[in-house]
Amino acid sequence: MKPLRVGILGEGQLGAMLAEAGTALGVQCSTLSPSRTYDPQAYDAVTYENESLDFQFIKNLSNSVPYFFPPVSALEIVRDRLTQKNFLASLGIPVAPYVNPALFPSIEDAFSFLGREAIVKLCVSGYDGKGQFRMKTKNDIRKIPEIFRREQSVMEAVVSFEKELSIISVRSRTGEIAHYPLTENIHRDGMLIASIARSKNEPSLKKQAEQIANQILSKLNYVGTFAIEFFEVRGKLIVNEVATRVHNSGHWTLDGSETSQFENHLRAGLGLPLGSTRVLRPTLMINLIGELPTDELFAEIPSARVYRYGKTPAPNRKLGHLNLPIDSGQSAEEMIVDVLSRLGRAPFQRVHSLDE
Repeated sequence: MKPLRVGILGEGQLGAMLAEAGTALGVQCSTLSPSRTYDPQAYDAVTYENESLDFQFIKNLSNSVPYFFPPVSALEIVRDRLTQKNFLASLGIPVAPYVNPALFPSIEDAFSFLGREAIVKLCVSGYDGKGQFRMKTKNDIRKIPEIFRREQSVMEAVVSFEKELSIISVRSRTGEIAHYPLTENIHRDGMLIASIARSKNEPSLKKQAEQIANQILSKLNYVGTFAIEFFEVRGKLIVNEVATRVHNSGHWTLDGSETSQFENHLRAGLGLPLGSTRVLRPTLMINLIGELPTDELFAEIPSARVYRYGKTPAPNRKLGHLNLPIDSGQSAEEMIVDVLSRLGRAPFQRVHSLDE
């Protein structure tokens, strides 16, 4: 019997980790680039690694391959931040107060209408804190880059929160849904520094997150892995953003879960039964940003499994990550500080408001 074949649009680390998961699953995976030509009928299914790829190319390709996932209709909603916010709000899902600046005479007027500290974000570009500008007062608007006046954007109120959380969920072709546990995320300057995956979640938060995920996935008739970022505010969850793909905050599943988010993404799209999302061990994921530590430094953390992305070092570029089991004798926060110190990195400082 011929092995199943999957084409993966994108040549970054997410595509590479999907391909590795496919190999372990006995699936032939090939990374595809919009700049190269290939036979779309050569694959049983085609997927993508992120939302930043050319949408028209994806839309055209989806009509020429046997099966494309996640669905283009879901990507069309989620890739645009304003459309995404409107979609979530239409379902009654809690989101931060927001406005469309294009409906106002000026950005200044939109800021005045919102009436509080805000962040303006480009609708269809920007990640890891890029394409965003924070405004505390009207005086800050004078410093806003011109691109925010030219391009479509959304303006969101800053949310004061206790924690930043995310859930990774997956939905199969038959509508089966599985959830990984809520993960606590630590950010610095809009970039994810670390994710903490524990074996158990606070029941109320777990219930809220899974209900929201079920509602979104069902409404989108979604297939594949899906990520939702939350703010925890006084025991309630507010959705920050969602992503129609495997997600950085789910990288811990490579070592801490029975089935990784990457394998389950492929299982979902190929019509295979979903794998168990059971936690094997509480796991800490730490991103390696800017430059990779030396092997000698990594040797200082023997319990860590290191993933290198093969990228050229550059400021604020994710070059890899490491996963390590959470030591029962040490809090996850203490472990993050300890690991960052061993790797020669600055300690993190927990932030209790949106800083992206």
